[in-house]
Amino acid sequence: MYFRTRDLPGLSNLNYAARKALISEAIIKYGGAKAFRYSVAFSPVFVLSVIVGIVSPLVDTPPWFIWVFSLTIGLLFYVYLLWEINSSTAAAVKKLLEERQYTSV
Repeated sequence: MYFRTRDLPGLSNLNYAARKALISEAIIKYGGAKAFRYSVAFSPVFVLSVIVGIVSPLVDTPPWFIWVFSLTIGLLFYVYLLWEINSSTAAAVKKLLEERQYTSV
């Protein structure tokens, strides 16, 4: 499991700018609907946060509720980002690196 994109195989020896360029190119070429998936994942986080922020002062909620809610939503979003890094981003980078290795030989 990779916790950061810089940990992906083939990227550890690159500097930040080259790594960022390679990941961007890989996502554009092979990433599919990553931007759409990110929007679908982020929209409920934003909407639920606004709803809880508006409703919780009106309803008698315990003071710890907002902290628990925020941490839960943050953890779920972090799990989504880990899934995205380890699935589509890793596959896109792997495909691009294989393509570059095949064409450079």
